[in-house]
Amino acid sequence: MGRVTLDAVSSQPLGCLAAPALGGCPPGLFNQGGGPLPEWPLATPLTAFGRPTSFPPGMRCGVVAGAEGAAFRGGVVRATEITLWESAGERYRLLIVPLLPDQSGCPGSST
Repeated sequence: MGRVTLDAVSSQPLGCLAAPALGGCPPGLFNQGGGPLPEWPLATPLTAFGRPTSFPPGMRCGVVAGAEGAAFRGGVVRATEITLWESAGERYRLLIVPLLPDQSGCPGSST
């Protein structure tokens, strides 16, 4: 099975699910090289990004597109599935997916 890269969907809006990372995970385990965690690339902190989801609790979902999408792609291009992110001093895990043509936002929402 192939892997879809962000370059392959460079003009599509992206859905992003953000969940607070569980405590006790050493940062070096989840970021290449053990250096500092990458910063969330958008001005809006993850605590205010998108909207809360009902499942699972504590997760937020939002869509990035246009100029914000370009900045977002530039910030996450080297990330992997296990990269932890930092926003406003908190750690998060992200799930980034290209939206299909018939999708306009997060499941069960209009955003």
